[in-house]
Amino acid sequence: MLVKDVAALGSKLFAIRKRLGLTQSQAAEAANLSINTYAEIERGVVNTGVESIIQICRALHITPNEFFLEKDE
Repeated sequence: MLVKDVAALGSKLFAIRKRLGLTQSQAAEAANLSINTYAEIERGVVNTGVESIIQICRALHITPNEFFLEKDE
């Protein structure tokens, strides 16, 4: 299963990572992803699978809801 709006996912991921005070390298390492893969996901240039999103959520100690739900939902 692939994410449909990769740009929106990347923007949310960037905001969450910045809020946590992490570098892309730190987030990528924690998610067990290469820095290039993580950076491409964050920039919204690749369509990523649910497995990678789950890895990122675990690494950033967030739920998938923070990616997929709007703040007012």
